[in-house]
Amino acid sequence: MRNALFCLILLSIIACGEEKAPVEASIEAPTRITPVAIIGERIDGPANIRDKPNGSLLFELRDNVLVDAAPIQEDWLRVSIPADIAATEFGMDSIKAGRWIIIGEDTMGQVKQTHQVGTMQGADDTYAILEGYTHRQNIRPESIIEQALLQQLEKGQRALADWVAFREAFELRITAFEYPPFSTFFNYENSIEDPSPGFRIVLLFQAEQLVGFVHARPIDTEETRTLDLSRGYQVSFFEEFPKEEGQAFVDYMNGWLEGVD
Repeated sequence: MRNALFCLILLSIIACGEEKAPVEASIEAPTRITPVAIIGERIDGPANIRDKPNGSLLFELRDNVLVDAAPIQEDWLRVSIPADIAATEFGMDSIKAGRWIIIGEDTMGQVKQTHQVGTMQGADDTYAILEGYTHRQNIRPESIIEQALLQQLEKGQRALADWVAFREAFELRITAFEYPPFSTFFNYENSIEDPSPGFRIVLLFQAEQLVGFVHARPIDTEETRTLDLSRGYQVSFFEEFPKEEGQAFVDYMNGWLEGVD
C-alpha cells in the first residue's frame, strides 16, 4: 500500500522553479534509496539554499532530501538540515565550500559557499546544522502535511481505515494525549518553528470517524469550523460535530497545553 502511494505521488510531480540549479558532473549518483514514507517536507530538486530570499547560494540539496521547513513569507521558506561531521569537529564555526553534505551513508548535497554553522552532539552522532532559505517551488507540495491533509479531506472519506495510508506516509504517532472520547494520531512541529517542538497536526477520531484536527499552522477549509486554543494552536471540527462537545475539548486542551513545559 505504501509503495503504491509513493509511486503515485512521484508520478504526479511536475518539475518547475527558477531556483533549481543543475547538479555538477562531479556529484556522484545518489547512494540512498527513495524512502517509502514522506515524513515531512522534501526537496523538489536539486535545489539552491540561500543566505536570504534571493540571496547568495550557500549549499545545494538533491532531490527528495528531507528537511525541516517553515514559511517566512509568501514564496520563501527557511530550511535546515543536520550534516554529519567528525566528533573532533564539534564546535567548529563554519563549513567549507565544496564539502559534501552527508547523513549516514547518504550524500544529500554539497556546500557551495563557506559559511557559519552551529554544531550539536548526541550520544552517538555529531553534526552541523545547515540553514538557509529556498523558494516554495523547491519543496514537493505533497510532502507538506497541511496540503496533503486538505487533499485527503477533499476525498470525503473520514473512516479510520481511509486514513491508514496518510498516517503511514507521514509516520504519525498514536495517542497525543489522553482524552477518552477521541483516538489521536499526530506528528511534531520541526525545530525551526520551535526549539522544543510541540504538535503540528493531531487527527481526532471518535468511533473510528474523523471529527476534527488540531493544527499549529493555518488550515483553511469550508468543511470545518475553527476554534482558537492556547499557545497559538487551533482546532477544526466538522460542522456536524456538536458545538458543546467541541467546546468541552477546547476547555480540556487549553488546560492540557498550559500544563506542558
